[in-house]
Amino acid sequence: MFTAILGALGGIPAILNGVTGLVKGFTDLATAKVQAARDQELARIKSGEAVSLKEEDTHAVISGLQQAIIIADQQWWVTRWIRPGFAYISMAHYGAVTMASMGWISATIHALPYPLDYIEAGIIGTYFLLRPFEKRRVIEAKK
Repeated sequence: MFTAILGALGGIPAILNGVTGLVKGFTDLATAKVQAARDQELARIKSGEAVSLKEEDTHAVISGLQQAIIIADQQWWVTRWIRPGFAYISMAHYGAVTMASMGWISATIHALPYPLDYIEAGIIGTYFLLRPFEKRRVIEAKK
């Protein structure tokens, strides 16, 4: 009976051809999916490399301009001393107010009014926070 069914369907070669065609269809589909995923990943990587190269170029230009500004700022004695001058004056006043309020000196030194006292503290903090980075950039620019 089994041989009759196989004979009616065209025999074993017909069945094997059908199975082979089915397997080939599945493998072609899987290969196409893998190839599409690989192509998408390559496109994503290449576009990311292009973006990161442009970012590096942009950062290099910005860094060069910042160094040029710092060097130009350090050329003239007025611009070289304006920030330390404000910082030193602010530090002297802030220190005198602190010492007078603690009773260490017997002088009447008044604090600055509301917005200026915060500006004075900001000048001191900014000077000491940013000055080491500026010095490092000037040294790097001279190399």
